[in-house]
Amino acid sequence: MSILQMVEKLEESSESQMDLCPDLDANLVDYNERMLTLASNQSAAQILADAVAVRLPKWVLRAATGLPTETFNIIRTAKSLTNQLGEKIVREKMDVARQGLAVETDTFDMLLDLGSSERRKNILTFEEVAAQTGILLIGGQDTTSNTLAFGLLELARHPEFQEQLRAQIHASRATVSSAISYDTMPLLNAFVKETLRVYPVGPIQERIATQDMVIPLADEITTTAGERINQITVLDYDSTNRFCRLASRWGKDALEFRPSRWLDGTISQGQAVGPYANLLTFLGGPRVCLGWRFAILEMQVFFAELAGKFAFTLPEEGDPIHMRFSGSLMPVLPTDKKSAPLCVTPI
Repeated sequence: MSILQMVEKLEESSESQMDLCPDLDANLVDYNERMLTLASNQSAAQILADAVAVRLPKWVLRAATGLPTETFNIIRTAKSLTNQLGEKIVREKMDVARQGLAVETDTFDMLLDLGSSERRKNILTFEEVAAQTGILLIGGQDTTSNTLAFGLLELARHPEFQEQLRAQIHASRATVSSAISYDTMPLLNAFVKETLRVYPVGPIQERIATQDMVIPLADEITTTAGERINQITVLDYDSTNRFCRLASRWGKDALEFRPSRWLDGTISQGQAVGPYANLLTFLGGPRVCLGWRFAILEMQVFFAELAGKFAFTLPEEGDPIHMRFSGSLMPVLPTDKKSAPLCVTPI
């Protein structure tokens, strides 16, 4: 189901609950959600166990997946269900191709490379493509959904900006006869950028250099010994969260959520980093997030469609929502439950 279809279904429905994934088996959706929950509700002991586990030989980890624990049972079941779904989809794609029918171009078609006989020798096997289904379902799902949740939360916290954004969305729709261009809406894109800046879904990234490196600094710093230096040798832990809150780059109010900073010249350009808006949210270089373009488009469409047709407000007696980092940055209640309750009203 596309975002546009989802919005239409929300508009037409008067129910308090609805199925937004009709093409997926309920059991698969349940276990997929439980897989994501594993990382969002870890105890201190589980976090320590994960840190130790990554240092164990791979054969030990493979053997451990067979242990009769609840966690490994969820992982095994989710893997089995996603493999079944992948095999079903790939089998249908192969049957359509054999019949000579028109093949829709989607991710599975690209992996199978059904439309190019010249590159057929380089395609993945049936089993290899089917095995990627779990990654396709989970990879980018929690990161994007958490970012969207934070964005809607900020819309609810800033009703005046929400009204301005809605007015721009309606004006854009009124002036074009065909599909609107999301890149031509300044407020929408400023909102997307500010959401990515304030809520970098991967606030801490670990990287190990393949060889010794000296990292130059943009500005000289003074050490505790009083020495002025312009380069340092470090074990690299990239804090995208800290970078996104630098007052020297984003302004003195860098800790505040203020989309207008992208329009009023507050931001210091500095050296270009990252693939989008000088942000490190998607990292950069050869290890840049592969889906960054899709994630931005998804946010543009999602916010434009929802903000244009629904009003978002905070519950009158709702619990305060906080940020928590557990695998990814997510909204949580004081009980540590992953949640961002909002009141949604059709316009």
